[in-house]
Amino acid sequence: MKFLIVTDAYFPNNSSVSVLLSDLAQEFIAQSIDVDILVSVAEQDAPIKIWNHNGCEVISIKALKTKDISYFRRTLNEFINSWLIWRTLEKSPGFMSKQYDGVIWYSPTIFWGPLIKRLKRKFQCRSYLILRDLFPDWALHVGVLKKGLVYSFFKIVEQYQYRQADCIGVQSLNNLKYFQKHNPIASKRAQVLWNWTSKLPAIPLKPCSINISNTPLKDRIIFVYAGNLGVAQGGSLALFELANNLHSNADLGILVVGRGSAVDELKQLVTSSKLNNILVYDEIIADEMPSLLEQCHIGLVFLDRRHQTHNIPGKFVTYLQSGLPVLAWVNQGNDLVDLIANDSIGISYVDEESADFAALAIQLVAITKNDKTLDKRCKDFHHEFFLTSRAAKQILESFAEKDSEYAS
Repeated sequence: MKFLIVTDAYFPNNSSVSVLLSDLAQEFIAQSIDVDILVSVAEQDAPIKIWNHNGCEVISIKALKTKDISYFRRTLNEFINSWLIWRTLEKSPGFMSKQYDGVIWYSPTIFWGPLIKRLKRKFQCRSYLILRDLFPDWALHVGVLKKGLVYSFFKIVEQYQYRQADCIGVQSLNNLKYFQKHNPIASKRAQVLWNWTSKLPAIPLKPCSINISNTPLKDRIIFVYAGNLGVAQGGSLALFELANNLHSNADLGILVVGRGSAVDELKQLVTSSKLNNILVYDEIIADEMPSLLEQCHIGLVFLDRRHQTHNIPGKFVTYLQSGLPVLAWVNQGNDLVDLIANDSIGISYVDEESADFAALAIQLVAITKNDKTLDKRCKDFHHEFFLTSRAAKQILESFAEKDSEYAS
């Protein structure tokens, strides 16, 4: 078999999406399945570049910029890119002579629908949508969007994308319930596809450029937040309030390593308040992450409490992979609440009081000191639910099914 994976982020881009899809591709290769990666890139000169990454042929297509620009420009560019990419591919005899047994694509963005339809028609194959958030609904819930023409436009685009998928993998059980309730036509083609990571190598791939022993947080118990920090995570305020509430605990520290619209805001808050128990760094390359987490003790997860959709953030999976228990401040009904409680792998919180959340942080520190099996429990939980091999098997099974009832 041979698959084409379509995405707007892949190496050398350092995002969590790149890592997720690279892990999936490597698992397919280990099972003797060929994989090509089709990725849109704004920062290249040539219309198309083809190169190899760990046994995958990466087909890099020049596209319009969609990151770090205004919402309006991003929407317009993402809308155009699907057609722009197809026009470039049509002019490539090498690509048009290929044959694929399946197309897999990652969302967000929601604008891949027209491209996926053309790819499916060209290669006469089934498709699998890896759906990681339910946009535009989550943006409506947290106040980024309001009901009106813009929201209605996004809903049309969203539904068009769903129609191109023979199978749709959502992040969690509660997300599946939400999806099925609000998307009755596509509901029969949806299933839970947990996020995933591969097993850690016996020796870390690369030392971390951040050495906590050389910082003011030396010898402290470290809460780490690693990943995107933006609107969906509730912005910078919750992290800042946690640091402020824990400031009198000289043996505790907070390390933030990531990217996103709220990172600079958090840096400014920390500087202006002169807090000395929190450090904020820009993102590091993925190969350094295991070495970073080896220096930490508890992983932090934040999600805006106004969310009515649910997800399992990649950082949650990464923490467990390294044996870190999780302290999560999330929306009511989020799957993380039951997952964390049922397997005793941390503490979650769904109310509004930052002081209460800080008290839970201190409680979890005590648990980590006394529970000598906690790190093993976290790793075992990761291996049971979040291994790449599990996700790859599930996706493969969807391609083995008969043609779907829906014809796109």
